[in-house]
Amino acid sequence: MKILIADQRPQVCKAVIDQFGKQHEIKVTVDGERALTLCRKIVPDVLLLDMELPRLDGLSILRAIRSAGLHTLVIVSSSCIDSDYVMRQLVQLGVKYFLPKPCVNSAVVNRVYEMICMAENRTWNIEDEVNSLLLSLGMKMTLSGYPCIRDALIMLMQDNSRQLTKYIYPEIALKYGGSADRIERVMRTAISSAWKRRDENMWRMYFEADRNDVLKCPTNGHFLARLSLCVDRRKIG
Repeated sequence: MKILIADQRPQVCKAVIDQFGKQHEIKVTVDGERALTLCRKIVPDVLLLDMELPRLDGLSILRAIRSAGLHTLVIVSSSCIDSDYVMRQLVQLGVKYFLPKPCVNSAVVNRVYEMICMAENRTWNIEDEVNSLLLSLGMKMTLSGYPCIRDALIMLMQDNSRQLTKYIYPEIALKYGGSADRIERVMRTAISSAWKRRDENMWRMYFEADRNDVLKCPTNGHFLARLSLCVDRRKIG
């Protein structure tokens, strides 16, 4: 999968590369003319496009790639789109998502993941939904505990009576190797890593603060129990 990031925010570029750079080919530019050249040269499957690029604006880039017959899936970000005309143009040019700036990195990563799934013509399934939820909380796919947490969530959704220490940790240990204790540790490390990098508002969608309105890092059990109930994010109040 080819991903082109045409964005001037280094933190956004780093977040996408950190998440998907090992699995997919990623090119980055901060220049509008260079972005158009790369679109024509590599024909990216997914384009993350900042509308306020120097030398050539995002709308001009979109018009040019559509005129060239490129069917790249596009995610647009901007801090100043308030025109109905521009929004209609974006829709007509086939933009899949619009992200207002500023936005949290996890939101960008989540949208890129969804576009990758779409570009691969995959049917959206429960594993994709779990991945999307974990990405929205800032968890990195490259962490060794990530697939363990993903699988544990799916297992709990299939049967929420399964106990972590008695069934889930041992089953995941059989799949990935090592002991149940090791699985517990790598999952705790992954949760802690995401917690340290968290967007507070996003985490408050899934986890309740204490009586002093302080949000605390959840245990493995609390994390899995809450998210297993909230995988379908439309159910969250």
